[in-house]
Amino acid sequence: MEEWVGVKWHHYITNKSSIRYREAAVKLTDLDKRLAVFFRALGGDPGLSIAETSDYIHDGHRTFLQKMAGSGIKQALPHFHNEFFFLPHQIDCFPSKKANEALYYWLTALASLNHTPHKNHWIKHNQYLSQQILSQWPGLRARYKTLSSLQLQHRPKISSLPKKLQTVEHALQSVIADPWCVNEVEVGIDVQPLPVLLWLYPSPINTVAQRRNQQDQNEQNQEQKLAGKNLGQKKYKAEQMDDRDQGDGLIAFRLESLFSWSEFLNLDRSEEDTEDEDLQSVADDLDKITVSSGKTASKIKLDLDLPSAEYDDVILTKGILLPEWN
Repeated sequence: MEEWVGVKWHHYITNKSSIRYREAAVKLTDLDKRLAVFFRALGGDPGLSIAETSDYIHDGHRTFLQKMAGSGIKQALPHFHNEFFFLPHQIDCFPSKKANEALYYWLTALASLNHTPHKNHWIKHNQYLSQQILSQWPGLRARYKTLSSLQLQHRPKISSLPKKLQTVEHALQSVIADPWCVNEVEVGIDVQPLPVLLWLYPSPINTVAQRRNQQDQNEQNQEQKLAGKNLGQKKYKAEQMDDRDQGDGLIAFRLESLFSWSEFLNLDRSEEDTEDEDLQSVADDLDKITVSSGKTASKIKLDLDLPSAEYDDVILTKGILLPEWN
């Protein structure tokens, strides 16, 4: 009975925390060929291909219901990486199929340009793209007006957000409603709003690297502040000592002398101990899949997005030939 109630509660709170219209869902596989033609017709790079993206962890703000349900941590966001433009495999955020399909075309139109003087400023970058697309292709204005009104309905109330997010959210909603409005607000690493469905995002790999560099810089600054605070005129006694090679330790007692205590618990683990696991769902839960060689107990076929050679730690080349010398 408790398990049944838990399952029902999980389904209820998950559905309440996310706005999804399953009956109006549109899949990328049904539009990929038309989107490719549309992308190149608007002047998109012919060397790029359109592909599906998986869900990535984002640092955006989550609502109270999402935190309670444990949802909203991952989301498929449109972005560029290497020679691909990645789109969500399915869009079901709007109540009509026509609107969800129009969102695919709008994101593809933004990607066809994707050249702005504000590459390091996410809000200004998408604002500039929206201005250029709507100016060059007036036929998309009616679609954008519909999409922007639906997007604004899903945005949170500004008064319900933390104070550090209210200014950013106000700027986002203003730019979504009118891309030509004046805006000087930009997001920071520690201030991330809810994802904007109408905009493009930077590559998740680059975002992680920037976040890691920012964290390292913050830690270094904090250490320098502490060092400067503790530094004074007091001198400390010190000595120099060579590093000793620490070998393996020696266990001075028999392991058999260690007592252990256990208790038998009659637990129903039939679902966890089954050998026939759903490998596809396990792969979906992983943020990154590590590929290695060797034999495995089971097999699964996946389309992997492996990093290019520019992310290799050690770059292998053919070498440089030098003349012999004595």
